[in-house]
Amino acid sequence: MPYSNDVIILPKFSLKGISIPKVTAFSKGHFEFVKTPQGIWNKIGTACRFFQRILEHNIYIVKICQQCLNRLVLYGVEEVVVYGVSDVVRILYILIWQRPVKIIAVYDDSGIRRFLGFKVQPVETLNEYTGKIIIGSLVGVEDRIRRLVEIGIDEDRLVIL
Repeated sequence: MPYSNDVIILPKFSLKGISIPKVTAFSKGHFEFVKTPQGIWNKIGTACRFFQRILEHNIYIVKICQQCLNRLVLYGVEEVVVYGVSDVVRILYILIWQRPVKIIAVYDDSGIRRFLGFKVQPVETLNEYTGKIIIGSLVGVEDRIRRLVEIGIDEDRLVIL
């Protein structure tokens, strides 16, 4: 039987007066199931599907970054700035070396001081730049656009991945 009703309760522990919840219960039968050959194969299959999804996601990010850069080259853009410090921007940074477009600055509100060799500048100073701005994110794009419009950036200058 892969799962049983036996439950092991683990206590919470405290770190310098801060109570940090840990796993408080798990099924003992679950671990017995993993020890079986069928359980091991199920875990291997699950891990393979997980890595396949990660690979598909990364390929998707590379494709949309390439499309974005190709559009910029098509319109003759030579310099851009990036709003955001994420893994998507890291991929964009790697791909940009193959094209005549250059990232000249990185802006963000995250508090990170340096990113990819650039000094991360506050978004409020983005008004000084007059060129295209790449939104370096796949999530929360509407919030980032709203933030830039609030500080006076025209939406036609924004490039969305």
